[in-house]
Parts: sequence; structure tokens; C-alpha cells
Amino acid sequence: IIHYINDGKVVASWDHPYYRYIGQRSFIFNYDQLCVGDWTSKRIIIYSLTGEVLRKVPCLPPLTMTGNVSMTSCGPDSVVISDLGSGNIVRMTLEDGRLLWSSDSIQNPGGIFYHPAGYVFVVSSSIGPTTISVLDETDGNLFCFLSILTINKA
Repeated sequence: IIHYINDGKVVASWDHPYYRYIGQRSFIFNYDQLCVGDWTSKRIIIYSLTGEVLRKVPCLPPLTMTGNVSMTSCGPDSVVISDLGSGNIVRMTLEDGRLLWSSDSIQNPGGIFYHPAGYVFVVSSSIGPTTISVLDETDGNLFCFLSILTINKA
């Protein structure tokens, strides 16, 4: 991992144990911390911006971390993870991995995004029209869903 500043100067660099490609859905900046998924060890490693390991947070069941995994920050002390392998979406603390809520109501959960108004947007990766489910951040209950249709003109 290499941390640059605006002018391209390297501030810090360090190794991360998850040696495969770290995709854009496997890391997030959460205020002054970098949270990086180490999915083979089923955990999130939280680094300072200088590369110091602050803590390693376990990803507990119902997460399996066996399919596509997406992560988004949900305030200063928690993340929401979408785990296609288990079909679950969870909100967990960054302090100890404690589950705040879990939802299996969305079929084939994929990409995920948190909006500060209090909603979690989850894209369904199923075949057919793209569906975006909107969950309440406090309890994970479905608030509404959007279906996006693509119309091809001949």
C-alpha cells in the first residue's frame, strides 16, 4: 500500500497480507484510518495513514467472505459489508467486529454505498434489470428499492 499526497510525494508505504489485487470495494478511508479487507483471513485490518496497524477486526458469521465482497464506511465507528457468498449484508463495529444488524433480504447483494442521510444503497448483482435496494442504516430494514431498465433503440 502506498500513501501519496497531492504533489505525488510518498508519505508512507507498507505491505498488506492480502497479496491479491485489492479492489476498490475492498478498502475504504474512514476518517483518519484506512480499512482494508483481508478476506482470506476473514478480517479487516485498520491502518493509520502512516501504515501502523491499529487493529485487526474479525468478520464474524453470517459473513463467509467467499464471494464478491463490498465494504462502505457508515460513520466513524462502523462499516457495512455486502457478502455475495453468504447473501448477507451486515453492519459491524470497527472496534471489535460486533454485529449491529444483519440482513439477508436482498438476493445476490453486490456493490454497496452509504449515504449520510441514513441510508445504505445495495446493488443486486442478479441477472435482469439492475435493482438498487435502499436499507435503513439503523436496523438494516428495507426502505425502498429502485429498478433500472435499459431500453435499446433500434
